[in-house]
Amino acid sequence: MAHRWQAGIDNCPGCNERGIENFLLKLDPRQWFDGLNSTTEAVTCALEIALIIASILATVLICTKCIIPLARCTISLSKPPKK
Repeated sequence: MAHRWQAGIDNCPGCNERGIENFLLKLDPRQWFDGLNSTTEAVTCALEIALIIASILATVLICTKCIIPLARCTISLSKPPKK
């Protein structure tokens, strides 16, 4: 038995199709900012971009300063001493 949301007939049969053209369109930076119509939307977009950059930098910092040194220390402790 099909779900109710799958059984309906749409006015536009190809609306949900995604192809390489749609993917290439999303890579165009002009399309990224096409829907910004007010200063509030622009500020929100800038804040989201700043938060994404900050989270990427924090992840890199945590990995390089905490996780990688701990892993190297653990690996060096598990090796038997050389004679």
